[in-house]
Amino acid sequence: MILIADSGGTNTMWALIDKHNVEYVKSAGMHPSQLGYGMIFPPALERHRNYITELYFYGTGCARQQGREKVKQFLANWFSNAHITVFSDLMALAHAGWGDEAGNVAILGTGSSMAYYDGFKLNFEVWSPGKEKDPGSGTDLALQMLKLYEDAALSDDISGDLQKILNKKLEQEDENGLLARYIMQNQHNVVLSELCVKQFSSFFEFYALLLQKYPFPIVFGGSIAYLSSRLLNNVAKKHNLKIHSIIREPIYPLVELYLNRKV
Repeated sequence: MILIADSGGTNTMWALIDKHNVEYVKSAGMHPSQLGYGMIFPPALERHRNYITELYFYGTGCARQQGREKVKQFLANWFSNAHITVFSDLMALAHAGWGDEAGNVAILGTGSSMAYYDGFKLNFEVWSPGKEKDPGSGTDLALQMLKLYEDAALSDDISGDLQKILNKKLEQEDENGLLARYIMQNQHNVVLSELCVKQFSSFFEFYALLLQKYPFPIVFGGSIAYLSSRLLNNVAKKHNLKIHSIIREPIYPLVELYLNRKV
């Protein structure tokens, strides 16, 4: 059996491949900094874990060797019979969007990042600042919205909605996640639209060195990129950049690649 995982800051999508049968499972995100032995794998993976011989994990926080090794060690404790390979989550977009061709890959989701893919490996001219500093990310948008709220720069209806969100008892999702989702659902609002445009511009400006050195089109992934594709494309054009495609969930094209053994 082959197991593939695409893990972001919020969720992990798993694909369990048994010959040509594929079972998809969702679980929590698995950033290296959040791993612990209290983490519970979905029952479907528990049932089959001793039969998995190959595991390909694409995850956030795995661009550097230290993060990859931590995730690999954690997975090895669960999938002891599997040969485990750990990639950055950007490599999921590289494999799914570019194959063996060269191009840039970027993520706008809970966090954000960008790298150049040369058809084999990723090149990081600029490293993501991480945590709450990733420009254009869902976390960044949420924090910027809170600043607008504190500065009384939001309309009464948006401020009222925001206050309701802040007053909720959060159980399944963190505050920033809820705020980012609200922004995505209300992009028609002039202030929130301008907020997205400003932060997407900050994202491209942050990675200007990489984009100047590697003037290739960009394959995007991540929920923010997908849900705000129109605004993102408009901002890219203003920066004289071309978006090749936006992949909502790389797990599906990755499964096709592994079924046909093209990676």
